[in-house]
Amino acid sequence: MKLRRLTHSFILIFFILIACHKKDAAPEVTTPPITPSPTDTTTICKNLPPTPKPFGWQDTLTDEEKNVNTFLYNPLNADEIIYIVNGTIFGGYNKLYKYHIPSQTSVLLGYNINYLPDINQLGWLVYSDVNSDIWRVKINGDTALKFTNNQISDNPKWDYTGKFIYFFQNASGSINSQIVKADLNGFSVKVFPADLPYIATFNKSDKFIYLKVNNSTHVSLILMDVENPSETTLISGLREIAPGENNFNNLCLDNNDENFFWSNSKGIYACNLVTLKIDTLLKNCQNLIYTNPVVSSKPNELYFTMHVKKALSVYKLYHQYKPIEYNMLSKQSSEVKIFP
Repeated sequence: MKLRRLTHSFILIFFILIACHKKDAAPEVTTPPITPSPTDTTTICKNLPPTPKPFGWQDTLTDEEKNVNTFLYNPLNADEIIYIVNGTIFGGYNKLYKYHIPSQTSVLLGYNINYLPDINQLGWLVYSDVNSDIWRVKINGDTALKFTNNQISDNPKWDYTGKFIYFFQNASGSINSQIVKADLNGFSVKVFPADLPYIATFNKSDKFIYLKVNNSTHVSLILMDVENPSETTLISGLREIAPGENNFNNLCLDNNDENFFWSNSKGIYACNLVTLKIDTLLKNCQNLIYTNPVVSSKPNELYFTMHVKKALSVYKLYHQYKPIEYNMLSKQSSEVKIFP
């Protein structure tokens, strides 16, 4: 009898322990299904339909004032972006703006047509206008100074000190075309013979890269050391990648003067100054064109424009220009939302 009571007691205790364990156990959690992010099909490389005959595509834009040709941040204020609107489909000039992000306001700084502007660490911008004259302007827009008045000057670049400006001067009269180094008053300090208006200045020393014409079809990229006058040939290639199109557009250097970049109708390229190894950073396709590389003040970051083309009908071709940040280490890119 005692044994039976003990057995019943053990069984009761056993069920009590099981019930307590179930009560203390964490409830089961049901994980909701993950909804994948929608794919941006506009950035997928693909071919366009055949060009309509006999008159070709009818081009269209949705908002010309928001199609950005190039951009860069103000080094003195991360809330300000300098950008160029890509002109109009009717041949209008490119407009140079300063955009203040918090207030969502734009200030027109000037008009630019062929070359990218350049900014120094003091917040001064230089650019060449539609008449091939050079302007120097504060980013806030309250001080605009015409640096040249000869209508033969293009593509200005700051030197590494931000106190001198390099620019290309076309041939005039008895003076051959040349690259000019000038002080802030516009007085020439040094001149260098040159045939083409493509130049990239170094960030840490008085050096620059320019193009030297070898013959009617080929050019060489030359490193000019101004402090210890000497020239070094870096790489050579075709002068034009397509009829009328320069092979080495928009030359620029990274912040440590280790690599230089350029763009053309094939894509955006990088070349290491030590190994002279050339890499294709971004390859163009029919519906996506990458252009206008600009080195960011942030490490390993490049800005560029992505020109998107999309056929809306058998005759109408839609164009859109998107400003992009590109991390050269991760190879990841993201669109910069300049406009609200």
